[in-house]
Amino acid sequence: RGARAGHLATGLRGEREAALLAKLRKAGQEYALTPHQFFGGKLVGLLLGVVVGMALAGEGTVLMGALLGGLFGYAYPNIWLNDHTKARNLAILKALPFFLDIVTLSIESGLNLTGALQKSVDKCKPGPLMVEINRVLRDVRAGKQRIEALRDLADRMDYFPISSLVSALVQGELMGSSLGPILRAQSDQRRTERFQRAEKLAMEAPVK
Repeated sequence: RGARAGHLATGLRGEREAALLAKLRKAGQEYALTPHQFFGGKLVGLLLGVVVGMALAGEGTVLMGALLGGLFGYAYPNIWLNDHTKARNLAILKALPFFLDIVTLSIESGLNLTGALQKSVDKCKPGPLMVEINRVLRDVRAGKQRIEALRDLADRMDYFPISSLVSALVQGELMGSSLGPILRAQSDQRRTERFQRAEKLAMEAPVK
């Protein structure tokens, strides 16, 4: 078993491993899959695709069937990961305005940012955004500075609405500015983005 893992590792090292880990983090799958397990799944998909392609191919097209099946089997895990990331980001975008409203009201009622984040976790529906905010709170409780925990959040998710929010919060924290107006501006921006996305989908519907 160890030997097989070692052979597999030769196909995934250094920058490729780091890049794949970043994709798994963005999709929220870093605890479910390691980069080597994901890469192993691609190899298994390749083999299965070859077998299925050969079985479905007609006479004289076995080689082409094996090639196409192998390519699809190898690429399918990436397709699944990209779809999962898009669905996760959409869920986060939908949850952000209400989350920001709760954080804003909590801060304006006298709580600090950490307390406001905890209040949002208590009040908002479970989902990928709350999973990430909980992780920030765990990092802070473990002794990490709040600014560093927020920056880690932005790096981990690599999603513009979150990066924009973290950048605004970090700047406000460092400058000692009131966070209420910053959060309200972020909430308005996220609602505008949701409206624009819905409007775009409505315009595309007749064409589709």
